[in-house]
Amino acid sequence: MTTKLSELTEEEVLRKEEEGKKLNIYRNMTGVLSYQFLESSIPAQPVYAAGYEELRAIPQMDDGGIAMMIPKDPIDRDPLPDPDPIIVTVDISSPAANAIISGIPTGAVVDFRGTAWVDSGDGAVKQVSVQIGSGAYQSATLNGDGTWVLPSVILSTPGQVQITAKALHTNNKATSIRKITVTVQLAQAPDLILPTVAVTSPSSGAVLSSGAVTIQGTAGDDRGVTRVELIQNNGAPVLTESGDGYRTWKKTITLQQGANSIQVRAYDAANNFGTTSISLYADTTLPKIGILSPLNGAQVAGTFSQGAVVEISGTAEDAGGIDYVEISTDHSELFTRGSAQAPGDWTKWKATLTFNTTGKHFVTARVVDRAKNSVETILEINVSIMPEVNSRLKRIILVESYRLSSYLANYGAGRTIKTFSLLPGEKSKISVRSYSQDEKTMKSAATIKTRTGMSSLYPIICV
Repeated sequence: MTTKLSELTEEEVLRKEEEGKKLNIYRNMTGVLSYQFLESSIPAQPVYAAGYEELRAIPQMDDGGIAMMIPKDPIDRDPLPDPDPIIVTVDISSPAANAIISGIPTGAVVDFRGTAWVDSGDGAVKQVSVQIGSGAYQSATLNGDGTWVLPSVILSTPGQVQITAKALHTNNKATSIRKITVTVQLAQAPDLILPTVAVTSPSSGAVLSSGAVTIQGTAGDDRGVTRVELIQNNGAPVLTESGDGYRTWKKTITLQQGANSIQVRAYDAANNFGTTSISLYADTTLPKIGILSPLNGAQVAGTFSQGAVVEISGTAEDAGGIDYVEISTDHSELFTRGSAQAPGDWTKWKATLTFNTTGKHFVTARVVDRAKNSVETILEINVSIMPEVNSRLKRIILVESYRLSSYLANYGAGRTIKTFSLLPGEKSKISVRSYSQDEKTMKSAATIKTRTGMSSLYPIICV
C-alpha cells in the first residue's frame, strides 16, 4: 500500500464522515493500494486485487484498524479506477504577508523561505521558483523535507513589492502558486548635495539712491530648502520671507551709506548650505557740479554766418561716482551729453554750444551720479551777433605807376574809355589788364585829366 494509506488514521476517517465524505480504497495503476474521500452521493470505486479480482471493503475491526479486503464476485469485473489527482501546494513562511521590510539606502537584504509538498497523487515537488515584483523567476534551494529558501535577495525599490512562489511537480505539469505583498522601507541616503541660491534683484554692484532695498532671489535643493538667511556686512543672519518653500524669497533691509556686502545662505534639512554674495553701494548724498568757464554774465560775440560759439567747462564730484554730465540752453528739456576728460572720469568736463541770436541766454548743466541723484546749475551769458566785417588786412593791394609812352599800339597815343567825376575824398576802383600775344606785348594805359585839361600822372590801384 502507499505511504499515504499506511498513515491514514481512524480519526481522519471519522472526521471526513462527519463532513459527509466516505472513504474509498482502490488500487492505482501501479497495483498499490491507495485511498480517497468521496462525497456520500458518489458511489465508491471498486478495489482490484492482483489479477484484477474485485475486492469489497469489510467493516472496521474493533481495534480501529482497517479490515482486509475480500474478493467479491470474481466474474463481475470493472475497469481500473482513475488515479489520484496530483495536487501540489507551496507556501511562503518568511517574510509574512504584508510585512514591512527595512534596509539601508542601497537596499534591504531578505531571505525568502517556505515549504512545498504534494497534497494528492504520486510523485514529488521538483522545483520552487520565486519572482520578485515583475522580475524573472529565480530558482530557490529545495530541501528533502519540502522546505525551500531563496537567500540574500536585495530589494532596492521602496514601496510595496509582490512576492510570488511557484512549485513544480515532477511530472512537469502540476504547479502551485502563492503570492504575498510586502512593503520595503529604505533608510535615507546621506545628503551630500548642497542647496543652490541666487539673487535676482538688485544686481551686484548696483548703486542705489535709497537706503531701503528689497533683496529677492531663488533657492533649490533635491530634498528641499528649509530656510534662507541674509547676512549684511558680516552681521547677524536674518531670516528671509517665502511662501513657496523658499523656491523664491525676499527680504527688505536698510543699507548703510557707502559700500555694503550682502551674503545669502540656503540650508537643507541636513544643514548643508549654499551661498552667494553681492555688493551694493548706497548713495543718498547729492552730487556736486560747477561751471568754471565762462563766468556768469560773460559777454560773448559772434557773426550772422557762424553764430557765437561758446565752450562750457566745469567740474563734478560724487562719492559713489558720476554717471554723466549734460547741458541744455534756455531752459529746454532737451539735454546734450557733455564730454568727460577720460572714459568714466567726469571730475572735469566740457561742452560746446552755439548761439545765433543776440541777447541773454541761459546754460543749464546737470550732473547725474550712479545712484541717479542729480543736481543742476545755471549760467547766464550775454550774446551779441554782428554782421560780417571784411578787414583790409585780409586784402592784397598793388600800387603801380604808368607814364605816357610813345608806343602807340593799336590805339594810337591814347584813347578815352570813360570819363567820370571824382570828388575830393572819394574812392573809386580802376582795373587795368594787360594782354600778351605772340612775342609782342600790348599794354593799356589810363590817364586822368584834371578840370584844366592838363594831364597828370595818378596812381592806379589794381585789385
